[in-house]
Amino acid sequence: MSLVNLLMLLLAGASVIAAIVSALAGLGLRSRVASSAYGVGRQEMRRTMHVAFIRALGFGLLALIFLAVYGLSARPDDVLSTEPNIDFTPPPVASPTLEAEPTNTRAAATATLPAGSPTPEITPTVSITPTPEPSAIVIAPAGLYLREAPGGTEELELIAEGTSLVLLPGRETVDDLEWQQVRSPSGLEGWVAADFLDYQQ
Repeated sequence: MSLVNLLMLLLAGASVIAAIVSALAGLGLRSRVASSAYGVGRQEMRRTMHVAFIRALGFGLLALIFLAVYGLSARPDDVLSTEPNIDFTPPPVASPTLEAEPTNTRAAATATLPAGSPTPEITPTVSITPTPEPSAIVIAPAGLYLREAPGGTEELELIAEGTSLVLLPGRETVDDLEWQQVRSPSGLEGWVAADFLDYQQ
């Protein structure tokens, strides 16, 4: 086994161990978040838990990459290397006369059709560029809760700062606070406080 292959195996093993440790840390934080009182501390614990799970996913992907590199570089020795090389010189062959091929697709299609057949029409392909959906960026440092209704108490998801949200048509005012209907990257739809959104053009 070459030094590169051994190094890839060691890096893959270290990445797997780091992914397991990060996942266990995230699971431990998850149980602590469920039992802790509501407040800023709970939000910070949730954020730390999310970071631990993301780190575990990253280490898992690194392990897969290292294993893929190992699999591509660890090839068996060439079994034919011990056999004698046989030089074979083919007998000379008269070079055939090449005829120019038609470069025009329509001309080539017409040339192969029997006489009296209609000429086929070439239909161009039309590509449609989708219109981007309106979006906004979360600008709350501690994250922003996605709620089931404007001003509601049921929290569907904590969305981290910098996350891009798809804007939906709903917009309402409850208790002098503007609420915007959005869709999160995970696919959940709900309402967030509009004061903590940076609307994109």
